[in-house]
Amino acid sequence: MRLRGPGRGRHGRRWLIVALVAAVIAVQLPVLRGPADALREAFVPATRLLTDLGRAVDAPLASWRAGEDLQAENARLRAENARLEADNARLAELERQNAFLLAALGFKQEYAQLTFVTAEVVGFEPSNLARALTINRGHEDGVRPGTVVVAPRGVVGQVTAVTPRSATVLLLTDPRSAVDARAQESGARGVVAGLGRPDLLVMRYVRQEEFLSLGERVSTSGLGGVFPRGLPVGYVGYVQRRDVDALQEAYLEPAVDYTHLAQVLVLRSDAPGPPRGP
Repeated sequence: MRLRGPGRGRHGRRWLIVALVAAVIAVQLPVLRGPADALREAFVPATRLLTDLGRAVDAPLASWRAGEDLQAENARLRAENARLEADNARLAELERQNAFLLAALGFKQEYAQLTFVTAEVVGFEPSNLARALTINRGHEDGVRPGTVVVAPRGVVGQVTAVTPRSATVLLLTDPRSAVDARAQESGARGVVAGLGRPDLLVMRYVRQEEFLSLGERVSTSGLGGVFPRGLPVGYVGYVQRRDVDALQEAYLEPAVDYTHLAQVLVLRSDAPGPPRGP
């Protein structure tokens, strides 16, 4: 019978203890993991709450920033729209001025024997009838009372008052205005006067035996030595004629749109005298 030594027995017991501890740890490991998992699960609602709170705070901030961006974009678009409108207005004004200058050039070529100066309309008589207007030319520019004022389409009126740099023009539509005129086709003569309306003139003192045609052009006759001969006055729209009367009248559509005058031509006082009628 062999006996074991004390050292060999102690060594074997140590390994047995280690094996037992390892077995216990292996058995208890799921249990030890449980509290950590439970702790993590306990923090899940808090984490979700913090996430939701962050989203709740970020949403208004994002909305506010988007609103600021939208306001800034609206302001930029409004400024751009205003700039475009101003550009369009300038272009429209340039087109209007170019159209006037082209028409005025043709008018001046047609009446090359006369000298005109261009004037801007700077005011109208404070009346719905607009029977007088103010221009930015005066006696420093050769304008005098009685000076003839025209537009490329025809007669506008006569100057009645002058300052160094402005003048008042009495329109042909004013009842106080009158100009000797002649119908282009029939040769009928009469005196064209205003009726206080911007859209109607009357031709009086036409002899009964004269036959005016509707649409016939009526121009200045040159009689009287004030208005040059051949300036358009209007077009026959209606003839009032009665056999019992010695004279007849014709109502004319003005050649000039008196309600939209922006520029006119003024016959200079130092220009050659206007042609007289035969």
